[in-house]
Amino acid sequence: MRKPIIFLLTLLCTACKVDFDFSGLDSDPILYMNMNLAVSPGQSTSLYGFVYPIPSAAGERDFPEALYCKMNVYLNSELIWSRDDIKLHEFEGAISAPADILSPGDKLKVTVQAEGFPSAESTVTIPQTLPQLNISHTRINESKLRLSLTIEDDPQTEDCYAFQFEKGFFYEGHLQPSGVENLEPSFGSTEETAFLDLGPFDIIWEDGGKYYGIADREFNGQQKTIDINVEYPLTSPDQWKYAYYRISFFKVSPERFRYEIACQDKGNNILGFIGLAPTTFAYTNVIGGTGCLSCSTGYRTDWIAVPEMD
Repeated sequence: MRKPIIFLLTLLCTACKVDFDFSGLDSDPILYMNMNLAVSPGQSTSLYGFVYPIPSAAGERDFPEALYCKMNVYLNSELIWSRDDIKLHEFEGAISAPADILSPGDKLKVTVQAEGFPSAESTVTIPQTLPQLNISHTRINESKLRLSLTIEDDPQTEDCYAFQFEKGFFYEGHLQPSGVENLEPSFGSTEETAFLDLGPFDIIWEDGGKYYGIADREFNGQQKTIDINVEYPLTSPDQWKYAYYRISFFKVSPERFRYEIACQDKGNNILGFIGLAPTTFAYTNVIGGTGCLSCSTGYRTDWIAVPEMD
């Protein structure tokens, strides 16, 4: 019995041999871009995110604090915004303009240049118009709501959708000091496990709020209803009279989905790390650098009153 075990251990130690090429470790550092263009129909358009330097594997690990870059933003090949005094690590927004300057299918290109770094650039396509989101709800008990979200998917396009859920309490028409809080679905990672429970969604990520994303691979061109339970505990029997929720609904460029899924897999692919599952490969749509440029179009519903228990 001992010989088969020794054979298996030997096989594990030798069958996964990989040759690594460590040449070129003294190459130049690169720029990391992580930006999203957020389009709200009838409201505004804003490009937000950050840019920071990444050192080469064997080069200088520290950079001067006063490190600046030049950023150009093009819409359908036309330069629409430019600045050459953006401090790396501190970039938060470049464009703030009426949403009607953009149309579905438009191409947005961002280039970033800094001394000592290769030029980094990325291009993304503005997603098509959002379908109507139909919402219904029921109270399960004093601490849970059942939400049903129905969309009519466009058969002509491959679409990625994302949702945000928020709650707030209003007294006499005024939002209470606790403000707006995340409304948490009844699934997710726990302290007991490193694996994520995504419920009906393909990916969950955080970027100034928590996004719950789903792609139309399984329902392209069909009506899709997403049923989820959300935690909405009430501390008194009549608190439901003041309890509200709202939902933000987005169509997101697929680049963001690919990037966030790669980041999630990298952090949770334990079997891949020890060679017992396919390894996770990084994703980027930035040429000359790394990171992700994406676009999202979306809107936020009005506040919806939480129903009374039947």
